[in-house]
Amino acid sequence: MAFPQFINNPDTNFFLSINRNHSEYFDAFFTLFTSMITWVPFYLLVLYLIFKKYNQYGFWVLVALIIAVTISDQLSGLIKDLAQRYRPSHEPSLLGKVHLPMGEGGEFGFVSSHAANTFAFAFLMGHLSKNRKLFLMLLGWALVTAYSRIYVGVHYPLDVFAGAILGSLIGWLIYKLLMYVDAHYQRKKIFYAGVWKDKEIEPALMSMLFIVVTLMMVSQIIGKHFN
Repeated sequence: MAFPQFINNPDTNFFLSINRNHSEYFDAFFTLFTSMITWVPFYLLVLYLIFKKYNQYGFWVLVALIIAVTISDQLSGLIKDLAQRYRPSHEPSLLGKVHLPMGEGGEFGFVSSHAANTFAFAFLMGHLSKNRKLFLMLLGWALVTAYSRIYVGVHYPLDVFAGAILGSLIGWLIYKLLMYVDAHYQRKKIFYAGVWKDKEIEPALMSMLFIVVTLMMVSQIIGKHFN
């Protein structure tokens, strides 16, 4: 489905202004950053912190996270099939104009599943922890992930913006559902565990910093190798 020109034209111009400003270093960095595999250690650490905080009730937090990401992933995929907006990498009018450091991706791109999933995770964990530092870190991570999808040429800015809105809404709704279940069936065990203290989130902050610094160093090596 073709978007109206008053939407598509500025969206395409914005996309090209980002995608055309590339380098070997950022090709490597954003290719690595946007890969979900890169963040598996971080997810596992967050899971450990959840069970450390909530003990056996952490199981319900894990279930909530799985539900939030699954819904955001499946719903964003459904919207792709309904909207049928070509990714810039598949748009005939942009043939040969798009920089694609990691391939073309699927056929349709509205809305971005990467953006939806990361924002769902960030909003659920941010509201659950009620820790400003953790929430801001997760929002920054989600924003860079969204930006990376534009940089690598597989999404327009509107794709990731809509994905971010969708994921944020889903994350917030699942948080509310989790609190409802906690209040009515668990005697508020999760609620009474309280706000996550800065000391409790330090491992998550440090692991995020370590991963990003590692990506920067690896990207520097790759950039020099291909120059």
